[in-house]
Amino acid sequence: MALVEPKTASPAPVEPTNPAQDTDGDGIPDAILEIPALQAVIAGAPPAVSAPIETFAKRPEAKAIVENKDKLFKAGLNLYRSLSGDVGVLFNHFYIAPEDLQAADKAGKLAEIAPDFDSINSQVAKSGQNHPALSAKGPAGGFATPKVQTPPQSTAMPQPSSPAQRRMADQRVENLSPAPLNKQANPGAGKLLNSILKPVV
Repeated sequence: MALVEPKTASPAPVEPTNPAQDTDGDGIPDAILEIPALQAVIAGAPPAVSAPIETFAKRPEAKAIVENKDKLFKAGLNLYRSLSGDVGVLFNHFYIAPEDLQAADKAGKLAEIAPDFDSINSQVAKSGQNHPALSAKGPAGGFATPKVQTPPQSTAMPQPSSPAQRRMADQRVENLSPAPLNKQANPGAGKLLNSILKPVV
């Protein structure tokens, strides 16, 4: 499973498999399917969960995720590390794009789209008939496309103020038309001739 760091746009596309498959073949193993929070992420409700990396790494759920990372990646699940570096997110790429996680992270709202693992784990374990998997429709197609659009960067120079524009226009006109001959130092003569004809004091 590739870790999606904040600087990374998105993981390389993979051949998606059916997340409902279990231990036989390349599907998601029972060790993962038995974790309520991961059942919810696979169903896309919510599409991501988060946990502090340091403490979560010591738990059996983390061990199951690490041991089955390749199968999870093939099923569309992936990891994202927060900008702060201390929070890990497991997300379903069929339902949310890593760019949206990063945008929420930058806005300080990562926990809103990737709620706490333990909280979701507890809710789903007690959900009964309201279990997310029972109402899941499945992904619409391939991986989710980012909802957050980066505004295009303008390469145009800022326009000067109106008075500045008028001054520049006046200077252009002045430069285009040479001064009248009677206003020059020596009408009809060039600089070299002017310097020769300059009287010596």
